[in-house]
Amino acid sequence: MTVQRHASPAPHGHVADAAEVHARTGRAVPDATVARLATYFRVLGGFRDGLAVTVSSDELAAAAGVNSAMLRKDLSYLGSYVIRGV
Repeated sequence: MTVQRHASPAPHGHVADAAEVHARTGRAVPDATVARLATYFRVLGGFRDGLAVTVSSDELAAAAGVNSAMLRKDLSYLGSYVIRGV
């Protein structure tokens, strides 16, 4: 799984809250996942500052201090923002 920046990303600093994700996907987001999503967002900002365009789930998981299976499960709540197998 690869997380990619889109040509027109959400406004810088915008992080969807649990209610927004639930409304969009129909899935309740556990509080622990919401906390980790904030960490992933912060870590992705560091990759962005380093001019990374594509980040693998293994790279993001290692930088966030979680295993890649947990990361992929957490990101599954976001739906179409994740591109698999790129």
